[in-house]
Amino acid sequence: MRIGIDVGGTFTDIVLIDDVRGRIRYTKGLTTHGDLAKGVISGIDKILGMAVISFDHVDYLVHGTTIGTNALIERKGARTGLITTEGMRDILEIGRIERPAAGLYDIFVDTPLPLVPRYLRLEVRERVGADGEVVVPLDEGTARQAVESLKDQAVESIAICFLFGFRNPAHEERVGEICAEMFPEAAVSVSSDPPVGPAASVAAPWASSAPSPASARSEAAAGSEPESESSHTGGRSRSDIDGRRRRPASCARRRPWGAWRGAFAKSSPKRLNNSRACCRSIGSASSRSSCSSAW
Repeated sequence: MRIGIDVGGTFTDIVLIDDVRGRIRYTKGLTTHGDLAKGVISGIDKILGMAVISFDHVDYLVHGTTIGTNALIERKGARTGLITTEGMRDILEIGRIERPAAGLYDIFVDTPLPLVPRYLRLEVRERVGADGEVVVPLDEGTARQAVESLKDQAVESIAICFLFGFRNPAHEERVGEICAEMFPEAAVSVSSDPPVGPAASVAAPWASSAPSPASARSEAAAGSEPESESSHTGGRSRSDIDGRRRRPASCARRRPWGAWRGAFAKSSPKRLNNSRACCRSIGSASSRSSCSSAW
């Protein structure tokens, strides 16, 4: 037996594949935002009742969610602070110095608000060169001051991004350790995983920091006894629940067939007759389509 779960901003969808009887069952219910696990557990109980089986018969469970995506789109994620290299705090506003295509020649065009307000973007004295060599050693005193300040501001998550940190992550990792020591309640993300360009490297850890609490709550029911995975960016799966909690941005923009993909993931192509499938996912915050061959 396999169960696929997709937690969206409005509905929670549950799919069960019964290999023995060759049947597919599906149900859905309202997403319980106060406690996402309640909606998941309720949906599992309902579909098990439809199949007249117990949870002991479930061998494989996969969990997909749009919670991370919705938190980013609606900017309802965690209160996040940014710790960055001295002199780099404004890169979120500077970005790549690109203008929206619709307003290329419009001097009155509105640009998106920074992902983190300036007063929560703090600097640390350090510098790593483009070759990964340390130019300015990490000043742990300024790092501790930044963490203490963000703690006083009651942030829930901290994004750490140092210039060329992806070439040499030692400084970012050390500041991460300082965060864990001084402010263990905060979720912490760093830019050196994965390595991206300067502007994106600031946005990437924020994208992981902002949805962290919501994503962690949505994963609470995923660590059950059966083999469990979670659909994430690109439609692939992660079986490392702790890894998803460390980097919930990997679950953002997941393909629209999270629950179906999970349930069908290990199905025989013969059962699907090598057919092609087209799926449309419509949520309260985002909508996506996907067409692919059966696997």
